[in-house]
Amino acid sequence: MKQDTMLLVALCVSMSGYATVAPQQQLHAPMSPTPEHYASTATAKDDPLDTTTPTCDTYVGQTVTLSSFNSVANTLKALPTTKGEYETSAAFEARVAAARGTIPETVIIQGIFSAEYVTYDADAGVLKVQAYALQNLNTDYSDVFGYGSTYYEKVKYSSLGNRDVVVFQSETPTGSYVASNAFGAKTTVTKMGRLQQAIFEGEQARYNEDLFVDQAPGVEAMLGTVPMTIPEAQALKASGKVAFVVKPKWPFYAEGIHLWDATVSNPLEVNNPIQVIVGDIQCGLLLTRANKVVAAYATR
Repeated sequence: MKQDTMLLVALCVSMSGYATVAPQQQLHAPMSPTPEHYASTATAKDDPLDTTTPTCDTYVGQTVTLSSFNSVANTLKALPTTKGEYETSAAFEARVAAARGTIPETVIIQGIFSAEYVTYDADAGVLKVQAYALQNLNTDYSDVFGYGSTYYEKVKYSSLGNRDVVVFQSETPTGSYVASNAFGAKTTVTKMGRLQQAIFEGEQARYNEDLFVDQAPGVEAMLGTVPMTIPEAQALKASGKVAFVVKPKWPFYAEGIHLWDATVSNPLEVNNPIQVIVGDIQCGLLLTRANKVVAAYATR
């Protein structure tokens, strides 16, 4: 079907009040601890909570090594996730264990630092940190774990809220075209490619929970304050980083593509690949440019 005809259908739907709008950057209340909700099978079980992981406070003052999402994802993609037809369960579990031994128990993955959500109090000599500084984007997992995906009904997710964090997002215009609806209204549609990379732990135990255990209630979502001098605060706001301590778990890595149709009210057609590392999120870290941890926020 030609592009104009396809858009005609989408625009007609939008006129009837059922328009779908491609999501942009959104503030959202970060989410908090919840029980595991991954489905267990004879060949793919949840990893137990990593009790050997250091407490979050032990990271403060340390200089750590950060991993990129891509480097961790490339390693996790090589791990076996499916038992072969002629493979016993015991043999598969042994193969998984052997492969799992080739990756670190935990990794520290760099995220997106939203500096506008840290503010300096010169009188008190402290930096005030809101949760949005570490976690400020949403994504849709329906094309990663939903119907038609490899992990449908094996990995539980929610359309309302999950324990997750988007650690990378890029948007690239890929073209445009003129389209019209059944009433003859014409508009120029912009085509956009949007890549999102996320760390996903599981669905929330209840609606609107926070990821960080010490997050104060309310729209400001305060995590706390960090003592520092004016030059230190200026440097951190200009070139600081955030990262997340993650323990990878089955199915380790997944991906999908979500397509957003253009509408009259939002003439934007989005091709949205979503790449996901699956794991328990242990801590959120606030770091200097040199990767020294100045604050750590527990998630469990």
